[in-house]
Amino acid sequence: MDFAWGAVAFLTTTVLALGLRELLRVPALLKRNYADRDVVAGGGIIAVFGFVLAAALLTLVNRNRAGSMHDAVVLVVGFGVIGLLDDVVGNHGNRGFRGHLGALRRGQLTSGALKLVVGVGVAVVATLTDDGVVTQGLRVIVIAGCANVFNLLDLAPGRATKVAVIVALPALVLSGAHGHSLVGQIMFVSAVLALLPFEMREELMLGDAGANALGAAIGSAWVVGLAGNDLALGVAALVVVGINAAGELTSFSRIIERVPVLRAVDRLGRRQ
Repeated sequence: MDFAWGAVAFLTTTVLALGLRELLRVPALLKRNYADRDVVAGGGIIAVFGFVLAAALLTLVNRNRAGSMHDAVVLVVGFGVIGLLDDVVGNHGNRGFRGHLGALRRGQLTSGALKLVVGVGVAVVATLTDDGVVTQGLRVIVIAGCANVFNLLDLAPGRATKVAVIVALPALVLSGAHGHSLVGQIMFVSAVLALLPFEMREELMLGDAGANALGAAIGSAWVVGLAGNDLALGVAALVVVGINAAGELTSFSRIIERVPVLRAVDRLGRRQ
């Protein structure tokens, strides 16, 4: 049944994308992509809209599912909105944590630093329970860290979406084994999948609005899948922190281009 609602989110997002892709072609959202072509940045906000419409329909049809949707809705909308702000007004001359912290030392608040602070707040609100400070902290690290990881991946058409599908599958298996529902996360990943054809044709890119929300949803799926196992959650947090640290030191695009299998998957379906 969860996958049926994923199909609903896919359809609502597809319809919205057909209507909004040209509407979003405004100067504030047009960016030069990896191939030096103008594309709509922040196109992932369409997936956020499609997801919200599907979530509203699910709540109307089955109000008992509203509780299981709460975390996903808060994360997707929260990270989507702050990501869109970064897409519109972001100064991308200050990249990475070092760049944003350096700007803060100069007395300059960047949109990226604001996104980090607000994103942590959104993660806290979405996952707050009485399980203890340590568990709560690990959840926030996984979710906010994943949001930034997917932002780092959104540099080539479809890359973040492909990684999301691969990484989400084991989280789905783990959550199912514990009897937990990931309907909200499934719905948002499905909504992002609906944008994949538009991404591959380079009509739009997820941008911070889509990539951050997608990463937060994937992080949330792993938090659910690892529920009750703080050791595994701690390992996941360390992995996420490690990937973010690696992103500060090297280029994921360079690594992908050097590994034949990764390069083939990355280029699959891409406009040449």
